[in-house]
Amino acid sequence: MLVLLALIIVNCNNPTEKRQITEEERRMYISAQQLIESRQFQSGVEEINKYLLIHPNDEEALLLRGIAYKQMNDHQAALKDFSMAIELNPRYILAYINKGELLTELDKFEEALIVYDEALKVHPKSIECLNNRGHIKFNLNDYSGAINDFSAVLELRPGSYLAYYNRGMAQFRLENYESALSDFTNSIGINPEYGNAYYQRGFIHMLLGQKEKACYDWQTGAQYNHRTSIQIYQLNCQ
Repeated sequence: MLVLLALIIVNCNNPTEKRQITEEERRMYISAQQLIESRQFQSGVEEINKYLLIHPNDEEALLLRGIAYKQMNDHQAALKDFSMAIELNPRYILAYINKGELLTELDKFEEALIVYDEALKVHPKSIECLNNRGHIKFNLNDYSGAINDFSAVLELRPGSYLAYYNRGMAQFRLENYESALSDFTNSIGINPEYGNAYYQRGFIHMLLGQKEKACYDWQTGAQYNHRTSIQIYQLNCQ
């Protein structure tokens, strides 16, 4: 997904701006994109390096090379390119997202949190940044902060069953069971086949002594092939 994001967006910050490049340089850039898209990462890096020798301050080319480095597991080189792209263009949202996601994959949650904080200063309505930051806060046990971010996602995208589910999980961790039940119910209302929400809602029903409701949720989750629902239904309801 990260590769495709970079590949399909050219001059996303100012679509009307024309790059001052020659036809040969354009072919060089496109060739690098195609190589990386086809997972020929080393060849793609070699090609984009030629382009960067001519245009060293092209943030999109740096992002593209960073994505290739990430796929090659050269994480330090990838982070360096993402950081350079941000430095060159502090509004380049794709660079923030790619850097934040890589830091998260490396379990560097505090550093990733800083990246998303900076991104949201310039793009306060970025759903992807809000969602990613919410997950990081959840991992750092900042459940109230996670609730705030997932709530912000829902303000921008009220039909997101995943945002309701994620907020419900944070509510659950804070033992706000009624709020969690409401979020899981909303998640199911949007996506009636989402097994995770049935499982979690059933778990809360059981905690509240509502076994019949719990078994109904787990049975329904099992019907949608949610493995944990199948197992817990067999253990508790048969």
